[in-house]
Amino acid sequence: MSRLCNYAYMKKWFEFWKLRCDCIPTITIATSLGKSRQAVSKALLAINGRR
Repeated sequence: MSRLCNYAYMKKWFEFWKLRCDCIPTITIATSLGKSRQAVSKALLAINGRR
């Protein structure tokens, strides 16, 4: 994976994590990003290292 691609990927994960740390519900994050609740939940679990 190129550095630029890796940076974009990590930036998206950081956005998910930051929103979650602000106590925003998963469904709200999903709706605002146009993703499914399940996709956001899976991403957050992966970020926390709980695949």
